[in-house]
Amino acid sequence: MYVIPSTSPLGTTHLGSPQPKDPETLIVDPEADTFYNDVAPDGREPWITQMKRESYASFKSPIESVVWETGLTPCTYLKCEIDQGAYPPLQQSMIDAASKDCKPRKVETCHSGHSAWLDQVSIVTE
Repeated sequence: MYVIPSTSPLGTTHLGSPQPKDPETLIVDPEADTFYNDVAPDGREPWITQMKRESYASFKSPIESVVWETGLTPCTYLKCEIDQGAYPPLQQSMIDAASKDCKPRKVETCHSGHSAWLDQVSIVTE
């Protein structure tokens, strides 16, 4: 979901995306609207109950290695138009930054929220 150059902490580019409700973990509130805004309400609960807390420190640490920077692995970024976890401006800034280093590179756009694999299966698996 994120395309960040190596040596850059992931948390340095949020461009208005939701900030954690707990400064020690990466759980935002409300989870349903942030990660599953395009999933029917009755389909959200099973996914929300499986969520685990992620240390916010992981977003402050520099990334040491990313495969797409080598240019040897084809990469595709799926830009989700109604994502409430990584807003489209954040996604676009990552795409723009990656375009300098990521070759070959392809960008696909879909009308999906943060969890595109739940409702855009065919696009995600192409």
